Amino acid sequence: MKLKKYIENLNKFIKENPEVLEFEVIDSYDVRHKCCEKSNLNISLGNYDKAWDPFYNKDFVKLCEADDYDFKLNAICINQPK
Repeated sequence: MKLKKYIENLNKFIKENPEVLEFEVIDSYDVRHKCCEKSNLNISLGNYDKAWDPFYNKDFVKLCEADDYDFKLNAICINQPK
């Protein structure tokens, strides 16, 4: 999903449920949603390729460019650990 669509969906959700603006944001990092914690909403710019699977933040991408790897900034990751 593109960031534009994510924001549109979030704005629509808020419009339909305005009380959520005062709710805590949590992050589920387990596929069964058994592990949750408060979200830090740390947003990182980087590279994501489904074939490779992990998200590489922009600092890692810059290091790879120095070694002639062809990573392009193409994604953001919301709530990536610092």
